[in-house]
Amino acid sequence: MKRWTSDEERILQENYNITARVSLLNLLPAKNWDAIKRKAEKLMLRRSVEERRFSMQDIEYLKENYPRKDTKILAQEMGHSLGTIWSTASKLKIRKIKKSVEVITSPPKVDEIRKASEIGVKGGSRIWQKCSHCGRERWVQIIKGLPASTKCQHCASSEFRGSKNPNWKGGRVTAGNGYIAIKLQPEDFFYPMASKLGYVLEHRLIVAKHLGRCLQPWEKVHHKDGIRDHNTYSNLKLTTSGSHAIEHSKGYRDGYQQGYLDGQNAKLEELRKEIKLLQWQLKEVLTNERSHA
Repeated sequence: MKRWTSDEERILQENYNITARVSLLNLLPAKNWDAIKRKAEKLMLRRSVEERRFSMQDIEYLKENYPRKDTKILAQEMGHSLGTIWSTASKLKIRKIKKSVEVITSPPKVDEIRKASEIGVKGGSRIWQKCSHCGRERWVQIIKGLPASTKCQHCASSEFRGSKNPNWKGGRVTAGNGYIAIKLQPEDFFYPMASKLGYVLEHRLIVAKHLGRCLQPWEKVHHKDGIRDHNTYSNLKLTTSGSHAIEHSKGYRDGYQQGYLDGQNAKLEELRKEIKLLQWQLKEVLTNERSHA
């Protein structure tokens, strides 16, 4: 930094103790606040203005320049730290004015290149191109001077759907409730039975194929043995919602009764074994008594 001239020292001595920072920095444009403070210490000058508070002149200067000016430059000009500038601006509810980006709204032409900011997006440049498959026009990101893709997202993803995907496992999945679901393609005759994701329950599909028609939503398929993934046709029975509920209730009742009987039979079998053991022990005792007699 340049040395202090006699005129700068005189201005400092006359104004240091009574002048606000902004005014003092304007009087000494070649010096920053740190240089002024160091020189004032050498000259044994003291300020009567409280350092930690912004004067009215400081506040007016901050309101006028903070919205548009760089904060670092403003902090150097005012002789305050960045944190002090930010906190004071926040308390005074002074906000930065965002730089407006002019977005071009005119219709683009094929192979026309524009900056990302001109079309309201971020990152690099874009080129207006037609999809090589469906002909749909869209903006494509330019990477290393070339378009990132020649196909639109829909056409590109369709190449890896269903059996074309290397991770394809036949479209047979186990749902969380234990039923088996099968993935169908839109051109499949039984596709109207499928969910929004294109899956249909396997037991319903088997019955539908046997009947040669799609099942109605009110038609239910009952598993005779109650096992949800046992989908052989001989184990399936077409029924209605009410009848299906009755079948399940009957199955639960029969299952409970069978379980009760099995439990009773198990207890009887244990008792039989205990009786046989007691009979054998009694026989041994009688045999020993006879031998000692």
